[in-house]
Amino acid sequence: MARVVNIYRYKTTNIGDRYSSPSLYFDWLRDADTTDIWTENIGKSINDIRKKVLILGGGGLIANHDFEKSVAWLSNAPFVKKVIWGAGHNTHGTDRIEKVSRYINKFDLVGIRDIGTKYTWVPCVSCMHKLFDIEYATKHEIVVYEHRSFPLDINIYPKHNNRSDNLEEVLAFLGSGETIITNSYHGAYWATLLRRKVILIDPFSSKFSRMNYSPIISTSHEYKKYLKDTRIYPNALEECRKINIDFAESVKRMVFS
Repeated sequence: MARVVNIYRYKTTNIGDRYSSPSLYFDWLRDADTTDIWTENIGKSINDIRKKVLILGGGGLIANHDFEKSVAWLSNAPFVKKVIWGAGHNTHGTDRIEKVSRYINKFDLVGIRDIGTKYTWVPCVSCMHKLFDIEYATKHEIVVYEHRSFPLDINIYPKHNNRSDNLEEVLAFLGSGETIITNSYHGAYWATLLRRKVILIDPFSSKFSRMNYSPIISTSHEYKKYLKDTRIYPNALEECRKINIDFAESVKRMVFS
């Protein structure tokens, strides 16, 4: 069997990034090596490079200035096979996604979390976590879940942010609201998987522009007038899991071939 290395962002307090690794959810990937995408010299951090399958993702690793150098190196690395699994575009300050990344085409198998591209849609693999099987009690009409780097000026509802290492606590918080006001990608995604309504406030990155289960988009001053327009996607969890399970089979065949 070819050895596997999974590259994603795990040396971080951003809980969405930390739970975006396929190696957390599939038994046959439990022994995979892991390397943080933000490693200064990522080539030196991966030993015996020619004997490995690379899995890049998940997280917002594509077309992001912070990760560009590492993704460029990995796309040209002499791995046996290279896979993108549930990663997505993440260019700050725009809602536009590049039609073609010069790096994506160098991977052997590509599944990205953005819809409407020429690549296979594979949502973030965090949907596989067993905590999504819990029925969380709704306690509040509205809760606010903000990105730690972009705090929201909405302070009249219960509030949490993505600076955490406790997924159970975060999902219980999201599940406590009937409607989630957020500017976090995973806040919107996870709330959708929990069958909650979502309003996305002041999106700051291209990562929000191609979400399959579209939230209402508003500003911190106007969101109240859109509360009646929100919706639930009752089959989102089942759909996202099926797609990841199917994609996993393709990756598994590559790893064990």
